[in-house]
Order: sequence, then structure tokens, then C-alpha cells
Amino acid sequence: MYHTAAYDAFMTGYIFASYRLMLEDKMSNYRNKVYIMGSDNPLLIQAGPYARTSVTYHQTMRLMNAAAAAAAAAADAAASADATEAPAAEPPTAEAPAAEPSTTDADIQQNTVQNEAPA
Repeated sequence: MYHTAAYDAFMTGYIFASYRLMLEDKMSNYRNKVYIMGSDNPLLIQAGPYARTSVTYHQTMRLMNAAAAAAAAAADAAASADATEAPAAEPPTAEAPAAEPSTTDADIQQNTVQNEAPA
């Protein structure tokens, strides 16, 4: 087998996601923190007063939250089916999010200009 950067990136992401699932309850103290060598305090990753999130970000987060809710509901359904040893029911499906207007470059540019305007 030969070395490729794409495979390394994929495996890094896979291992990170696996450990995140296994250690989720123990990792809450480290959420949104980046530990920097030579610094006693971590860098906190959080929203600031000078930057706003884009329309695309909000659309993506809605889709991700809907997918996470569907996965959690499916896991709960599977766990309750295993606990009762009844035939497994099909997991509930997530409803498709409402169609949102597409975001154009002009919308993003206008949002950026509005966000950069002095308050």
C-alpha cells in the first residue's frame, strides 16, 4: 500500500469521530478549546461581537441538527426495541427541512456589507 494524503485525512477524521463518540461524556470540559503549546490557558473558540455568521452557515447548521435529531431518534428506537426484545420497528425518519430560498453571491455580499457596517 502506498501513502496518500487523502487517505491519511480520512483516517484521521474517522479516528477522531470514533473517539469523540466513545468519550463524549468525558470530553465536555474540553469543548471549544484549543490548547496551545507554551500557553497556560487554552484558546476559547466562540462567537465574538465583531463577526457574524453567514446565511449559508445557518442553513448548514439546520440540516446538521435535523440529521443529528434523526440519528438520535433512530438510536433511541433501537435501544428501546433491544430492551423490550420486541421486533424492531423502523426508525422514524427526519422530515425534510422546509425549502429555503437559495443563497446567491449577492445575498452573501449584502449580508457581509450589512454586518461590517458600524453600529
